[in-house]
Amino acid sequence: MALLDFGLNAILNLVLIVIECIILMGFLYIFYQRRNIALKPLIWSIFLYFLSNVSSLFFFIFFDYSWSAIFVFLANGFMVGGIIFLLFYLEMFEREEPYSKRSTISIILVMLTVVFEIIGLLPGEIALLGAFGQITYIIPGIIYVNYINKIQKSARVKSQKRKVRTVKIGVYMLFIAPLIIGIILIGVLIIVIITAGIDPSEIVIDAPAEESVNIGTIDPLIMFSQLIGLFLLSLPILFSQSTFFMQSRKLSRLIIITDAGIPIYDFKFAPINGKDNELLLSGALTAIRSVMHEATGASKELEAIIFGDLHIITEVREGFAVNLLVEKSSALLKDSLRLFADDFQTIYGKTDNGVLEANLQEKAQIMIRKNFHLEKKEFEEILTYQKDSPQVTIS
Repeated sequence: MALLDFGLNAILNLVLIVIECIILMGFLYIFYQRRNIALKPLIWSIFLYFLSNVSSLFFFIFFDYSWSAIFVFLANGFMVGGIIFLLFYLEMFEREEPYSKRSTISIILVMLTVVFEIIGLLPGEIALLGAFGQITYIIPGIIYVNYINKIQKSARVKSQKRKVRTVKIGVYMLFIAPLIIGIILIGVLIIVIITAGIDPSEIVIDAPAEESVNIGTIDPLIMFSQLIGLFLLSLPILFSQSTFFMQSRKLSRLIIITDAGIPIYDFKFAPINGKDNELLLSGALTAIRSVMHEATGASKELEAIIFGDLHIITEVREGFAVNLLVEKSSALLKDSLRLFADDFQTIYGKTDNGVLEANLQEKAQIMIRKNFHLEKKEFEEILTYQKDSPQVTIS
């Protein structure tokens, strides 16, 4: 067995392994405490990064063996797997679903990194193509920076904008930084070849420190950059009450009506614009009231309707219906509405003729904040939308 003269590469890999173990244990502890499902792809990602660095370490240990290239393949394969789970996370934290055309295209492009790394192991000048492996990150990086920019523009409150800005920096560290490092690597190669008069066949991309011209430290540097990106991506979830802290931007309004069609509670998640929207909403709630009044069995199965440009999720309880206006329905929003309706049932049963008193309205607001996972600063800003807003009427 070769070795034990570890070079800088091996030392950096050992440092990375220690850091990854600490992060992994931290994520597992937080997941155990909160059962936050958004942490699952992050946990898988850091675990695969850990396996990637362990594989790299074995490559340096067994470098003299002909089959050592297997560890390079494993190291890059695990690293790509870690990035794929980060792509799933970027989709989930805003959409709940990990799969999309955007993530599929990005996964294919990221997998090209493994191909370039394998080419980098081949003898002769063709190995120089291995330096282009990190450049394959640029297209997914552009795709997700653009995606995060759109989310940032649609964020309604300052706390959301700050969190999205942190995520965007993480995306830069994850995808754009490897491109910059790759460009530096190519520049180093060109300078070494021109100034030192070295035969390109003598350049080894991944090798122990004593072998040929060693520029293999570029991979650990890229891994450090990606670990910083992973940590930044996780911050909004680690310090947020909500699993999907951006879901509230999809909410517009929550309205409760009695089975007689009387609006008894109206909460705005966003400023109300235009009388046309109010008229359209009035018509939609009239339709819901009709269904509740005329077909009791059907009303129990009524979950959502699309009325014009409005998407309304409805939870029907004895004597009232809770209606949530959303940009697009989702499983998380449906669950949040169901939990709110269950809590509101305890308040509604104690009111006189279904009319909420001031203290009961305050209780309803507390229930909204709890069930829709709104943070304090975000909720305080949303409360300003309740002032001087038109109240809905049902014709």
